[in-house]
Amino acid sequence: MIGKTVSHYTITGELGRGGMGVVYRAHDDRLDRDVALKFLPPNLTADSVAKERFIREARAASSLDHQNICTIFDVGESDDGQTYIVMAYYEGQTLKSRIDEGQQSAEAAVNVVVQIADGLAAAHRKGIVHRDVKPGNIIVTPEGVAKILDFGLAKLSGTKVELTAQDSTLGTAAYMSPEQARGDEIGSGTDVWSLGVILYELLTGKRPFAAEYEQALLYGILNENPAPLSDLQPDVPEDLVAIVERALTKDPDQRYANAEEFAADLRAGSIAIASAVGIPVQRSASTRKSISPIVAGGSAVVILALVALVFWVVQQGDSGASEVEKSVIAVMPFTVQGDEELKYLETGMVDLLSRKLDGAASLRGVDPNALLGRLGDNVRGIRDPGEAQTLATGFNAGQFILGSVTKIGSAIQLNASLYDTDGTLQTEAETTAENESQLMSSIDRLAQLV
Repeated sequence: MIGKTVSHYTITGELGRGGMGVVYRAHDDRLDRDVALKFLPPNLTADSVAKERFIREARAASSLDHQNICTIFDVGESDDGQTYIVMAYYEGQTLKSRIDEGQQSAEAAVNVVVQIADGLAAAHRKGIVHRDVKPGNIIVTPEGVAKILDFGLAKLSGTKVELTAQDSTLGTAAYMSPEQARGDEIGSGTDVWSLGVILYELLTGKRPFAAEYEQALLYGILNENPAPLSDLQPDVPEDLVAIVERALTKDPDQRYANAEEFAADLRAGSIAIASAVGIPVQRSASTRKSISPIVAGGSAVVILALVALVFWVVQQGDSGASEVEKSVIAVMPFTVQGDEELKYLETGMVDLLSRKLDGAASLRGVDPNALLGRLGDNVRGIRDPGEAQTLATGFNAGQFILGSVTKIGSAIQLNASLYDTDGTLQTEAETTAENESQLMSSIDRLAQLV
């Protein structure tokens, strides 16, 4: 297949293969970008009814627009009748590879799992269940952003799933929920279970259910309890142990109802969430040689710069207004221009800045999940102060922040504006990093301002 052109995609290399198909790296000759092409096994689209069902489900999955979900661009069929999915291509490593490198710290584990939960929550709100959440289906980019893969193979909520030979590998079965193993009707709780298995494995370095044979593995999932997490890792906080135990409750009615509830408890727990858009990346020595620390952490540095900038803006605000009005602040989705790879900052900054501002100098940030939920599924950066004013007022906020990130050539321009909810612009601030290598000095300048 290497070197072959399918439609307007030229295949340049193989990325991986498994029971659900072969994935190739390809170049989109029309839009001049790299993509991933996944060719599905013939049995998945063996007849017209099966193919129609697959296309319908892939169409539903492609509607998911979230920073932690791999984007699906297209579904097509090659000249020889092979069905394929066109997905975004991401640099990075699978979560499975990270697990293979060794046990993760509680902070690193929570920070990656909360991102996965956020992505799954967006799907659950649309009634879409992934049903195959496992470390091999999660990519972690060099910036530490988790991306959920294979949503094109997801099932709509309420679908009854049969365990087929295609599913029945130990690697996949280890993350199956009890109801999935029985072939019962599934819902969003199935993804919660799988994510609980992943969190357990990240924290302990071991899967909660393991066996040499599939039937023994499924028996354990259905009838046995995993070794207590606190016995394997006594240093894990009690609240995190309780979250894992609830996620791994065999009765789906006693589990978290969806990933949004799971994520909310993780954020309310004792482990600090580094950010909504990135986690610390553990790299091998060979990886460190090939990736500049400044470049690899470029997006994180931009985020830190914006945090410093927003604190400066808030501190410069009009102190004459009442504390009640000033104490609640709403961060609007940032506009991002000039670099599609920075698009995740549109919603990422809402979460990051809201939580950073919450509790600082008696400020209280509007809950980011509530704010983004109010905007619905088609969230985009807000430019209009009038629109932001209406949204902020709905949360009884006395102030709101509009912000932007603009990539111009190699330079990155950062802007933030503080408004009262009566529409009065209090102040504006701006800083520019000439290129990624100067981002650290840009942070130093902002620190002096603060």
